[in-house]
Amino acid sequence: MRKIFNSIDIGTDEVKLVTAELYNGKYNILCSTSVKTSGVRQGLIVNLVGITNSIKKCVRLAENKLGTKIDKVIAVIPSQNISFDIVTGKSKVTTEDGTVDGKAIFNSIGNAIKSKITNETEIVTTNPIEYKLDNKTKVKDALGLKAKEISSRVVISSVPKKNVYSVVNILENLGIEVIDICFSSIGNYYAIKTPELDSKVVAMVDIGEEKTNVAILNKGVMIKESILPFGGNVLDDEIAFNYKTKDADSRKIKEEFAVVNRKYADVDENYKCINRINQEVIINQYRLAEILEKKAVEMLKSIKNEINNLTKREIGYIIITGGITTMQGFNTIVEELFVRNATVMNLGIIGIRNNKYACSYGVIKYFVEKLDLREKKYTMYGDEKIEEIMSTRKKIGATGVLGKVFDKIFD
Repeated sequence: MRKIFNSIDIGTDEVKLVTAELYNGKYNILCSTSVKTSGVRQGLIVNLVGITNSIKKCVRLAENKLGTKIDKVIAVIPSQNISFDIVTGKSKVTTEDGTVDGKAIFNSIGNAIKSKITNETEIVTTNPIEYKLDNKTKVKDALGLKAKEISSRVVISSVPKKNVYSVVNILENLGIEVIDICFSSIGNYYAIKTPELDSKVVAMVDIGEEKTNVAILNKGVMIKESILPFGGNVLDDEIAFNYKTKDADSRKIKEEFAVVNRKYADVDENYKCINRINQEVIINQYRLAEILEKKAVEMLKSIKNEINNLTKREIGYIIITGGITTMQGFNTIVEELFVRNATVMNLGIIGIRNNKYACSYGVIKYFVEKLDLREKKYTMYGDEKIEEIMSTRKKIGATGVLGKVFDKIFD
């Protein structure tokens, strides 16, 4: 059975939407789109009209690629003021042969979170960390085992309701039903999740446009997160300060000309532009790399300190993602500063090779894992809609060269 899911990530810089197909245990990217965001600051919606238009444009582009309407999504929501709790709950096993099924697990989790439901906050994630069978045997995975009663120990995360409904209400006003919600740090982790990562303590770092999320995951479960008040825009600011360039030029220079490590800079490479005081400036790539490298090191030192503040546990891996991590030389700085087990994310999946889609892809995988835990089968599209999508792909495939690169044009 083909299962197709959509997810949307509303970032400060861009709105990203991914549609993925799960077929025979493998994920195929059917569509990935992104548009520049308007109306979001540091991950929070500040202008309804601006962000509504951005979402409309992104969805419309995706619908044109898919050849069908998008009316259901998994939504990424802001994690500002997040809180974590560990709770426990019990449930009877009601199957005839005493086998623990998805219903028993779901009920035990539901009973666990009841005491944490409030009028001010919304529970976003519920991650079981262990189960106890008949109040005796502790196991990591209870599904299919025998018991009369199951107890679940669960890590839950909550945020203020405004974080959730600021996103959900906009989408629903556009006729898009929100099937599930998730945080960006979990999405980024699940995009690259492996059994090896699930056995360690992992620091997941996302350097966004105006903020940086630093999350700690223990054996695949997010247990702490903080948000630092800086992002990739500090490099734009550094360029503007040193060369008095206009905002648009500063960004263009960062994205198209600059490198962030002197080892990768060309001393003979220059960039010319007219600055904001109407003077021509000549920017040398090596000199610029010296400036940006210093700032990047400052950022990474702050991130390193924050990781140490969040946990005293031994970190198995530090994985860093975000727009500026694609700049030439950034990974070298990461490896030099953190010494070991730290790296820049390399998504490398056909259709979403750019790391900016990692979160949207990951939240789909997280959602499917939750479905599996509860033994639920679900897809956002019925057979008729799936046929429309598959038909669109076949039409593109019939156009010769374009069809051959179909799976790559969404990078």
